[in-house]
Amino acid sequence: MKHDKIEECLGLLRQADDILMAEKELALAAHLSLVIERLAMRLPNHVPSEIY
Repeated sequence: MKHDKIEECLGLLRQADDILMAEKELALAAHLSLVIERLAMRLPNHVPSEIY
């Protein structure tokens, strides 16, 4: 996948994560955060978050 498409997907996923957090859907938001992290790892300039 091209890096610009990864960035686009990450933006959309982060918006969805924000919505889930605002709606107190914490379990779903936590799972989505893991997906976001895994996708971000495909970027060459990725800096791992402190989740782990």
